[in-house]
Amino acid sequence: MKKLLSLLLSLLLVFSLSSCKNSNTNNVSNEDIIQPIPQLQIKVGEQTANAIYGYYNYNAPIGDNHSQGGTQDYVNPLDLMQKPNIPIITTNEKQAILNFVWEKLEKQSNPKFNTNPDKISIVSWSDKEWGNTTATSEDVSLNDNTITLKPNGNIYEVKAEWTDKEKTSGTFIYHFCIISE
Repeated sequence: MKKLLSLLLSLLLVFSLSSCKNSNTNNVSNEDIIQPIPQLQIKVGEQTANAIYGYYNYNAPIGDNHSQGGTQDYVNPLDLMQKPNIPIITTNEKQAILNFVWEKLEKQSNPKFNTNPDKISIVSWSDKEWGNTTATSEDVSLNDNTITLKPNGNIYEVKAEWTDKEKTSGTFIYHFCIISE
């Protein structure tokens, strides 16, 4: 009797698990499930580096009435704990070009985001301020995704905002350091 009961329970479990297969009733393709988030690439002369994320909060639609999103709490770039993580470019160039790169963009047939942000603002601090998390920042001008570098070492913070609710929307903050010689 115990063997028969065990066999029946096992068969019931197998049938119930097989009915739990991944059925896509929400018109969400596997391609849509993981939307890429934008990486900021800094190009200075022949050098290229990826900025680190200092913060992000985004939402991406992935089918009928569904979305995915993500959040990372703000990290102050002047915090000494962040210094080893921030890319540092040393150059004698006068300008840097900022490019927003979306991983998997070529692989997606219908990307749900704009490749460039709707709004960009940039501030900087002297690299002498590392450790002084209350230091005052200075605004940095952006012209055609190009910034004019400040003399000496500077820590840059780029705030990029995407506002189109039909596509990926959100705010991303990036950090990097450039030492101009």
